[in-house]
Amino acid sequence: MDAMEQGSDLPDSDGPDSDGPESSQSDSDGQASDRDAPGWQRSGKKGPGFLLLAHCAHLLDERLRVLLKPLGLHTGQARVLHALNRMGKASQRQLADQFNVTPASMSQMTKRLINNGFIEVHSDPDDRRTSILLLTAKGQDLLTRVFAVWDQIDQIVIGEIGADHAEQLFTNSRNLRNALGGRAPGTKPAPDDADV
Repeated sequence: MDAMEQGSDLPDSDGPDSDGPESSQSDSDGQASDRDAPGWQRSGKKGPGFLLLAHCAHLLDERLRVLLKPLGLHTGQARVLHALNRMGKASQRQLADQFNVTPASMSQMTKRLINNGFIEVHSDPDDRRTSILLLTAKGQDLLTRVFAVWDQIDQIVIGEIGADHAEQLFTNSRNLRNALGGRAPGTKPAPDDADV
């Protein structure tokens, strides 16, 4: 069981891949030197900052999973409904591109949504080999319930760190997602000079 599953804090300053302080390089006097240690060790932090992000995402995803369960959805399916709502209509390939997965994976993700009547499939009039997916009225209703669940997750964050810190976290998360090449479903990547 890893640290995230146990709900424990980050690894100590020795780090997960370290053999402990003895693994440090020695200087010419035989004394341990941290000049080759990772930046987070040299700064006195307990671990890499991204692990905090990953751990928070994992904990929130677990809460989201529990809240979505009564709707019969998992996180990815809720995001597909949201993407289709934003895009209006999309092929499996277009959806797969939005989520950085293969069309086969997206087909698996949408299969139950189609079978349960939340998404309908039409032939593309411009290319009969391509199927177009659309949200049904039933899918729109379900998405409204998904939005309510997502709002509950936002409220958890706000309740834990306060509204101002939560807004800053949400803004920084959006900026990081965009900087890493991510984007909201149905939107084009931002121009290179968007942050200028």
